[in-house]
Amino acid sequence: DRSYSPALQRWLDAGLEILYRPVPAGLTIEALCERLGLSKGSFYHHFKNREEYSARLLDYWEQENTLRVIELSRSSGDAREQIRSLTLQVIGLAQNTEIAVRAWAQVDSLAREYVRRVDRKRRDYVAQLCSEFTSDAAEARLLAHMLYSVYIGSRFIIPPLKEKEIRGIFKLLEDFTTGR
Repeated sequence: DRSYSPALQRWLDAGLEILYRPVPAGLTIEALCERLGLSKGSFYHHFKNREEYSARLLDYWEQENTLRVIELSRSSGDAREQIRSLTLQVIGLAQNTEIAVRAWAQVDSLAREYVRRVDRKRRDYVAQLCSEFTSDAAEARLLAHMLYSVYIGSRFIIPPLKEKEIRGIFKLLEDFTTGR
C-alpha cells in the first residue's frame, strides 16, 4: 500500500488531468507547472525528471484504480458481494483516466507495460471471483475476460453510456455470472 502526501498527490492528479487531453505528449513539466501554478523547482523537489514522474504517475494510477479497488472489494464479503462491490467501484472511477492512460500506452513503452500489468491483475482477480460460480477454470477465465472487456469497452463508447445504463449492464452480467 502506497501513501501519497497531499503535495505529491496534487502533482499526480494534475498529470492525469493533462492526459485527458487528446495528445499524451502534452504531459510535460511545463504543462504540469502551468496547470498547478507552481515552479519547475517545485517539480524537481518531488521528481528527478519527467521519466521518474511518469513512473510515479503510473504507479499512482495502478494503486488508485486497481489495487485499492481490489482491496476494498475483497473486504466486502463473499464472492457475490465482492463482485457487487467491484462493480460499484469501477462505475465510480473517472472514465477519462482509463481512456487517457490507454491512449498513452499506445505511444509509450512504460505506460504500455503498466497497462499490461494492470489488465492482468484485474482479470486475475475477476477470474478468481468467477471461479466461485463455476468449477471449470477455463470458463471462469472466459467469464472474467467477458466482464473485463465490457468494462473497458464501456469506457470507449462515444457518446459515453450514462451511469444508469452501465449499472444496468453490470447488473445483468452480475446476475449471469453468479447464476441469479
